[in-house]
Amino acid sequence: MNQIWITGFLGAGKSTLAHALREQGVQTHETSGLETPPDGVYCIAVADAANLPQCLGDPLFAPLLREQIGMAGLIAVSRGDVIDPAPTIEALRQIISKTIVEAPGGALDPGLLAAIELSSGTQMDLTPRFAHWSYEGPSTLRLETAERLLEKRPDGLYRLSGTIRVEKGTLEVEIAGQVRQTRKLRAEGPTCLSGYGPRDRFRPAEMALSFAEAVSDSAARRGLFGYR
Repeated sequence: MNQIWITGFLGAGKSTLAHALREQGVQTHETSGLETPPDGVYCIAVADAANLPQCLGDPLFAPLLREQIGMAGLIAVSRGDVIDPAPTIEALRQIISKTIVEAPGGALDPGLLAAIELSSGTQMDLTPRFAHWSYEGPSTLRLETAERLLEKRPDGLYRLSGTIRVEKGTLEVEIAGQVRQTRKLRAEGPTCLSGYGPRDRFRPAEMALSFAEAVSDSAARRGLFGYR
């Protein structure tokens, strides 16, 4: 079945573009941030005007991002309606010689879509190139211990996201390469973390050990302070 594959970095706006295309009657397959499209499919790569230059400078996942862009037939620059897209477009032109268009709000010119000759490819999951670690359970960390765990995370960790239960709340975590965002939520919830990284650099066992040590350290310190 003919369809357009939508690829791009985490949070670039793939879902917004895919929804806009479906409203125009175009069938789409949205990849995860870890996938690259297979041969024989038409792909649009979404490039976030706010974050692409920084992402291209991140040594951890810049190679994957360049691969995704290189396999695309069209580059759609998102968020150009809220930030000047010129620097992003110029950065793209330095590494590729393909059609680059702006897609404010995820919209593309219908005439442009009509000119695209779609291919019929089979969906393929290429994520086995990446190793995965996850945890879901009641473990509670001290806030300081959780911060240390995130600061000294294993080398090669591409992305870590989810929640960490801490005293009197929950820490929401979103880490992608060198970009880290955390915030403490008032509501208590379970610890639920998921991490990915290239198989040749990321060792899930190392992440599991780091997490286990953080849990043990938190429990020991709670016991020490409780005794006092």
